Amino acid sequence: MTNMTNTAQTTQSLVNQDNCQINQISLSEGIDTIEIIHSRCKAIVSLYAGHVLSWQPTSQREVFWLSEATKYAQGSAIRGGIPLCWPWFGPKVGEVNHGFTRTSIWQLADVSSNDDGVSLILTFAGESLAKTWPYRFKLTQTLFFGDVFKQTLKIDNLGEQAFEHSGALHSYFHVSQPEQACVPNLTNIPYYDKLTDSERCTRLIDCRGPKDRVYKSNEALALLDYGFNRKLVISTKGTQDWVLWNPGQEVASSMSDIHPRGEQHFVCLEAGFTKPLTLAAGQSYEVSQKIAIQAI
Repeated sequence: MTNMTNTAQTTQSLVNQDNCQINQISLSEGIDTIEIIHSRCKAIVSLYAGHVLSWQPTSQREVFWLSEATKYAQGSAIRGGIPLCWPWFGPKVGEVNHGFTRTSIWQLADVSSNDDGVSLILTFAGESLAKTWPYRFKLTQTLFFGDVFKQTLKIDNLGEQAFEHSGALHSYFHVSQPEQACVPNLTNIPYYDKLTDSERCTRLIDCRGPKDRVYKSNEALALLDYGFNRKLVISTKGTQDWVLWNPGQEVASSMSDIHPRGEQHFVCLEAGFTKPLTLAAGQSYEVSQKIAIQAI
């Protein structure tokens, strides 16, 4: 996040305790972040896009990757951390890729802390925010930062008609190198290969790109990183599939918001529901993930 340090900032203290400091930092108009310094961890969340940027438990390496080339400006998506893809996943004709949620401003509804960590509640609501999606909704995102990380996204249909939606918790995990990382649970799991437009079922040797796969599984996974000698255990609820993505060097070099060789230090492992689900009027739906760190 080195490019954030050169931006004019104003700071408001939200919590100031012996074991915890929480500050709201305004980087520019419409770009506010919540900085957490706790005895258990450090973390940063952007209210623009409701976007987790960083989580680093005490005595551990940073868990999420964030591009040094990211532009922190309204209308631009943040590359790295955990983008929220909703109310659709992937491209949609005439609309922004992955939905409007990741370029919208969220509200901080609540912040609390205890000896175990810090909890934040963020909200975002609207109606007819896309030409092809004229519905009324409310999103509530609950985050916990401590020795473990927890994220829950609750989706409420506030309108009088059902709507279809899809999405993902688009996590960019910081790794030593993609070729040093693997996800054993995905071996021999059927997947759709977006690069070849084909259904496949093969052994997953490592995570080096280019890879863009949607695995038909919602079981808990372990992302093993032999270079960092750590295992990230990721469990989810409310999801249908896992997306594994790394663009590889050639594609990454053409992406202006990935810094040079940035693709050599991340693996996207996304808990998602990439096929549309129907949410009835007045009903809600939740997706969540929990991440814990273990040594290999």
